[in-house]
Amino acid sequence: MEILKKAEQRAILPTENGYVFNDIYFGDEGLTSTSANHVSAMANVMVNDLKQHVKGLRLYRKYIRVIGEEETLVEERNDTLSEIVETVERISKANALIAWLREAVKERENALNDIHAKTIQDYAKMTGYEMIERPTMPTEPRVNFNDLKTMLDAGLTVKEYNRALELNSTLAVLGEFVHEKGLLTATKAQLQRIEKNPVEVKESGRDTIITRYEADKPDVVDDIYTELQARYRKLQAEKNGIDNKWSNQAAEYQVRKRAEYQTELAAWKAECSVWDAQYAELKDKWMLWKKQECDRIAALKIIIPKDLVNLYTELRDKYM
Repeated sequence: MEILKKAEQRAILPTENGYVFNDIYFGDEGLTSTSANHVSAMANVMVNDLKQHVKGLRLYRKYIRVIGEEETLVEERNDTLSEIVETVERISKANALIAWLREAVKERENALNDIHAKTIQDYAKMTGYEMIERPTMPTEPRVNFNDLKTMLDAGLTVKEYNRALELNSTLAVLGEFVHEKGLLTATKAQLQRIEKNPVEVKESGRDTIITRYEADKPDVVDDIYTELQARYRKLQAEKNGIDNKWSNQAAEYQVRKRAEYQTELAAWKAECSVWDAQYAELKDKWMLWKKQECDRIAALKIIIPKDLVNLYTELRDKYM
C-alpha cells in the first residue's frame, strides 16, 4: 500500500523486504474471498449510484417557448446541494470498504503464493532443522604417468628414474655403433667387401679407372664390437629390469588406487542412505506443513472493520 511505501522511503533503520503475512484482515468469522469480491462489486455499484445522483444537481429550471405558444418546462430544478457532504462521506466509506476487501483478497493470495514458494531448505531453516549436506560422490581416480609425482607415488625412486634416463641416453649412443646399420657393423661389412674385391675396374673406353684398396682385416673391429655389444646387452638388461619393475609397480599402484576408490564409494553410498532417509522424513514434514498452512489460510474469513459494518449491512440488504 502507498502508506507503507512512504514509510519505507523515510526509514531510518535498515529495511528488509521479506514477505510477512498480515493477518489483520482475517478472523474466525467473516467473508470468503468470493463473497468479498462480490461485496466489492456491489459497493462499486453504490458508489456509481451515489455519484450519478449528486451529479444531477441543478439549481435552475429550464423553459422553452415557441413564438405564439406558451412556455414549457423542460428541466426541473434538482436541489441535491444539501446531500453532497453526506454523499461524499458515503462514497469515501464505500471506497474504503472496497480497498479493505481487495487488500484482504490480495493478502490471502500473497500468503498462499508465499507458502507454495517455500523450499524444503526454507522449511528446515524456519523449523530449526539442521539439514545435512548431501554427501559428495568421490571422484574416480585417474592415473597420469606423465606426472613424475604419480610415478614416485607408485614406487619408482628418483634414483631409478634418473638411471632410466641415463640408460636411454647411453643405449641410444651405443646403438649408433653396434646396431645393424651402426658404424662398426657398417665398417666390418665394408672391410669384408674389400677383402673379396680389393680391386675395382670401372671401364670407360680409353679412360678406364682401376681402383685398388688396402684395408685392414674385417676381424679388426670384432674386439671393440664385441665389447660394445656386450655392454649394450648388459645395459639393455638393466633397463629392462627397471622397466619391468616400474610396470609391476604401476599395475599395483592402479590396483591400490582402485581399491581405495571402491572403499570410498561404499562409504559414500552408506552416507547417502542415511541422507536419503533424513531427506525423505524432512520432505514429508515439509509437504504436510504446506498443506496445513494452505488449508489454514484458505479457511480464514475476511472481517469487516467496525466503522464499515453499517455500510456493509446496507449493501447486503440493498444489493445482495
